[in-house]
Amino acid sequence: MQLNEYPAQDPISEFARPYAEKVMQLGANIKGEDVLYGANPYQSLGIHKPLKGCGAVFMFIHGGGWTNGYKEWNNFMAPAFVNNDILFVTVGYRLAPMYLFPEGFNDCANAVTWVYNNITKYDADPNQIFLGGHSAGGHYASLLTVRD
Repeated sequence: MQLNEYPAQDPISEFARPYAEKVMQLGANIKGEDVLYGANPYQSLGIHKPLKGCGAVFMFIHGGGWTNGYKEWNNFMAPAFVNNDILFVTVGYRLAPMYLFPEGFNDCANAVTWVYNNITKYDADPNQIFLGGHSAGGHYASLLTVRD
């Protein structure tokens, strides 16, 4: 998706703006397949498939203080994974303050469920799903590892 296709977010802080601009610049020409796992545009995945076959899946959840961010912020990471035959999935989720905890977290859990149930369509193994994230996304990823 293009960033202007998403609903508005709270303004990003002056400290985070250079990061957001840089990662968008680095990933500007890297596009994954957009897949919705929910009804809201933020409930979406970017699926980056290797040219050759793959087995493992690495899902990465963006940061942004739970109030900002886009899955597209992580597109710049895709080549490092797909060039090593790992399917790379960027995860979007609904943001605060409009959607308070646990909504964004539940979105991430639903994203993992979607990947588990559908990733064989991309020649990947649902039993080899790994999670990571940056900042707020790292928080959600760590919570997902202890969820029932």
